[in-house]
Amino acid sequence: MQFSKELLADIHIRLDKEGLRGLDDKEMIVLLSEQSEDSTQQITDKIDNLSKKLDRSTEQICVKIDQSTLQICNRVDQSTERICGKIYESTEQICGKIDEAILPIHKELTRFHSWARMLVAGVWAVAASLIASLIFKACGAG
Repeated sequence: MQFSKELLADIHIRLDKEGLRGLDDKEMIVLLSEQSEDSTQQITDKIDNLSKKLDRSTEQICVKIDQSTLQICNRVDQSTERICGKIYESTEQICGKIDEAILPIHKELTRFHSWARMLVAGVWAVAASLIASLIFKACGAG
């Protein structure tokens, strides 16, 4: 739900001057909606940022392990090339295990993101209920 900047500015000015008691129900709903949108965006941004950092870190770790393995292999003479192959295979296994370890974290972040969206949907449902209640009161039905 988008509100005009003027409306939000007026509500914040009244909030600063009179506190919460100075706001009517509609203004409280607008304020709650604004806070909900801000919180949702912050949660989404943080989750996206964490996912990107996890992906970058995993990739950097694997690249560094591969580079180190190649450096070791380049320093070893041909008679020990078989050992380098095993080191490289182990490196691949380590990278695979790192990926396996990070995947559940990534899934948890995705689940948390879904949970946060449901929470915001619930806040919107409460706000919609409050708005409907105000409309019924205004029409004399309540």
